[in-house]
Amino acid sequence: IARIKPSVTDAQLTDDLAAIGGRLRDEHPGSHGTDIGVRVVRLHEEIGGRAAPMLWTLFGAVVIVLLVACANLANLFLIRATTRQRELALRTALGASRLRIVGQVLGEAAVLGAVGGVAGLVVARMLVAALLAIGPADLPRVTEVGVGWSAAGFTLLVALGASLVVGLAPAVHAWRGDVRGALQGGDRGASQGRGRVRTLLVFAEVALSTVLLLTAVVLGRSFQQVHAVDPGFRPAQVLTIRLSLPRARYNGGAAIERFYDQVQPRLASLAGVRAVAAANVVPMNGYLATAAFFVDGVVARDAPEAHYRMVSPDYFRVLGIPLREGRGFTAADRRDARPVAIVNATFARLYFGAGSAVGRRMRLADGGKMPREVEIVGVVGDVRHFGLEKEVTLEAYVPLGQVPDPTTIWLANNMYWVLHTDGSPLALANTVRREISAVDPTVAASFVRSMEQWMAGTLAPRRFNLQLVAAFAASALVLAMVGVYAVSAAAVAARRREIGIRAALGASRREVVTLVLRTALTPVLGGLATGIAVVVLAGGALRRVLFGVQPGDPVSIAAAVATLAIAAVLANLIPALRAANIDPVAALRVD
Repeated sequence: IARIKPSVTDAQLTDDLAAIGGRLRDEHPGSHGTDIGVRVVRLHEEIGGRAAPMLWTLFGAVVIVLLVACANLANLFLIRATTRQRELALRTALGASRLRIVGQVLGEAAVLGAVGGVAGLVVARMLVAALLAIGPADLPRVTEVGVGWSAAGFTLLVALGASLVVGLAPAVHAWRGDVRGALQGGDRGASQGRGRVRTLLVFAEVALSTVLLLTAVVLGRSFQQVHAVDPGFRPAQVLTIRLSLPRARYNGGAAIERFYDQVQPRLASLAGVRAVAAANVVPMNGYLATAAFFVDGVVARDAPEAHYRMVSPDYFRVLGIPLREGRGFTAADRRDARPVAIVNATFARLYFGAGSAVGRRMRLADGGKMPREVEIVGVVGDVRHFGLEKEVTLEAYVPLGQVPDPTTIWLANNMYWVLHTDGSPLALANTVRREISAVDPTVAASFVRSMEQWMAGTLAPRRFNLQLVAAFAASALVLAMVGVYAVSAAAVAARRREIGIRAALGASRREVVTLVLRTALTPVLGGLATGIAVVVLAGGALRRVLFGVQPGDPVSIAAAVATLAIAAVLANLIPALRAANIDPVAALRVD
């Protein structure tokens, strides 16, 4: 960790550190011979970088919902302007200036925006706690999330600004309106112009809603793909507890072995415990421990690294990791026995090909002055240690009793005990702690979790992202359908005379319904196609948060199209049925 001088760039710092690393490799090949390079990372990127794709996705969803709401509000303002055109014309005829009429329209929009913004803030304050409750525990700076003065001011500013912007269209129509035509019941050209604007706004609403709905469906499919991945172990009914052994008392392998020999039988004898094991890491906890290895004479500087697992004999049985070939570790694999190791299936396939890895030898640079030779006695299944969506890594397992003394410090600082239980694993947590304290009360125990909790933690960011985007998509869909219904109802009201004439000339109810639906669904279909095209063509940013599925996934597109199509038909059905019930005589008499 370093504070960088203002004049130094990341590239300069990387070059300087790489040069230092090269000298260390040359001068100390034993401890630095396997170092492969340097990567400089800014602290804020290290802390918050992993959440950036999720937060940008949510920000995009918020913007889309805001735009849909604005389009919907603009549509409602235009419809209201149509119904008030005679009133506004009368005000103008009585002496009101056009500027005053425009001010009145914009003032009404501002009042609506202010009231809506305040209502939104009230709802937001109630929802923040609920959102944080379902959010991932490791979301950066989550304790600072809240509706403060800056957020409130920004929200009110956006609400007022959006309302004034969407109020401009009816204000412009009020400015340009034909007073005489409006008073005489005409102004059909203005009404037709407003109708075209309303149709365009429906198109935009549906397109934006399609983008958000399709994004939510694709994220849902991605979550399903991640959830279906085989982790390589059995998380059910497994308890994990992390211990930190005092360095003064456990400063070598022999002391750690004595502690293990005392604790293991006590935990194994507990009622409800099937098997017990210890290790330096457990799957999904995110800890990194690697060691260089040498196969077939690979030179030190080019040596690859495997993830290094120090485990006790029953580790594979506790976690249900399958043994593919050879044998597992036994109590006989102690410090004075032949050095052995177990590798995962990916390791065996990459470095030993179609032949058997069992009986082959490799050298491990795991803490001694020189790499030590070990015999591979078994091959186990691949475990996704760093997340279900992460690639399988090379894994090398060594028995606890054969870990070199210089490396045991890492085991002492970070010793996990894992227990396979009959019932709920967390129900045994306090009992396990008491048994460990009975052996050595100075040993600190922390991170008491079930393996299912570790698994859930890796899925939490995706689940949170999906839940929020789905909520925004549902909001956008409801807003868009409200706009579709409003425009369709206004169109039916404006075409009342035309529909009455069609009915008088013999048009059936079915033909009237089909006419209304065909007219209303045309911008809907256009918006649907445009939204799909946007997601498919501009899905690069979305790909960063997807797994096993593409933005143009046919199943996701079909689901989004079906949802929007059904919602649009339902939104237009009531105005269409109302049009079918129009009495031709009454419609002609009114005009």
